[in-house]
Amino acid sequence: MHAMKHLNSFTFLLFCIVFLLSSHLLLSQETRTINYQGIERTFIHFTPDQYTGEEPRPLVLVLHGFTQNANAIMNYSAFNAIAEEENFVLLYPNGLDNAWNTNAGFPGGSTADDVGFLSQLIDLISSEQNIDGRRVYACGFSAGGFMSYVLACQLQDQLAAIASVAGTYSRPALDDCAPDRPFPVLHIHGTDDIIVPPAGGFGTVSVNETLEFWVEQNGCESQAQLTEWPDEANDGTRIEQYDFLGCLAGTETQFLRVVGGGHTWPDAEGQSGLGTTTRNLNASEEIWEFFSRHEAPTSTSISDPGPQMTRVFPNPVGSQLQLEVPGDWTHLPYQIIRLDGRQMHSGRLPRSLLKLAVTEWLPGSYFIKIDGQKTLHWIKK
Repeated sequence: MHAMKHLNSFTFLLFCIVFLLSSHLLLSQETRTINYQGIERTFIHFTPDQYTGEEPRPLVLVLHGFTQNANAIMNYSAFNAIAEEENFVLLYPNGLDNAWNTNAGFPGGSTADDVGFLSQLIDLISSEQNIDGRRVYACGFSAGGFMSYVLACQLQDQLAAIASVAGTYSRPALDDCAPDRPFPVLHIHGTDDIIVPPAGGFGTVSVNETLEFWVEQNGCESQAQLTEWPDEANDGTRIEQYDFLGCLAGTETQFLRVVGGGHTWPDAEGQSGLGTTTRNLNASEEIWEFFSRHEAPTSTSISDPGPQMTRVFPNPVGSQLQLEVPGDWTHLPYQIIRLDGRQMHSGRLPRSLLKLAVTEWLPGSYFIKIDGQKTLHWIKK
């Protein structure tokens, strides 16, 4: 009987330990849902164990390929382990029907406002956690790489750099790209990729044309410096690193050419795509190494933008509130109060532009109180 009592105590203690560990895991990795434009969108949110909230930390968005999902790229990229070691926050968003709106126009491609959705995700996490607004990055595989390039064109006010693995541009997407500043870009591509051929085709722009666009945009030297990596894996692949030097504003344009590599995530854990997966290059480690060298400038404009404005627009607001503030207000605490005194939302200001879905809010007057600044009034129609 005495032994049974000790056994029950041990069992209870073991249960408590397992419960606490499980609870911790749930807190560090969550599958979450938000409503964007009336559609339920999901994403995986990973926070490293050492995150305390005391210091601003980087945020990285990792975008899956066509027909894949957030869980798949989280597993084969093994980015969580790097985030754990380097102390940054990760988001793995899900595209609608496992696709992204890359302005490609092919059957099965999404028509959703993914730029707006990803922008809102950045704002959401920035309001919940202490995110460094100058160190927010995006990367992705295949269609996720295409999407990362679209973000480089359309979301420069929130991103510091992007990386694309096996993804370039569709012709319409490249034609529509009008960046407002030099912007760091890392491209990784296998020479034997038959899904997104390096030479282009099937509605995609070639790797060379993609790089030429960013070399010109970033003011880099047109002739790249070539570095050949040692073949340590002996797996039939090798890595050629092309660095376009002399870029403006400390930006980089870099190409890691995987000779003999297929349409895969280099050094993926398990199956990521089609063809040979090189073990001479760990894409996740190289992407983080690239990102860690870059911060967004205080001003995202090449030229002097003049006095920075503070404004709420549109006003009255329909479905989405947008608040533009000076760059030096980044991370100031704010709260949104309804006329009757109810607090509707609070957080810390992201860089330059706060976007908030207010479709479900009641019509009437609201006030934005920003720490140490004037109170702003707006109306929900």
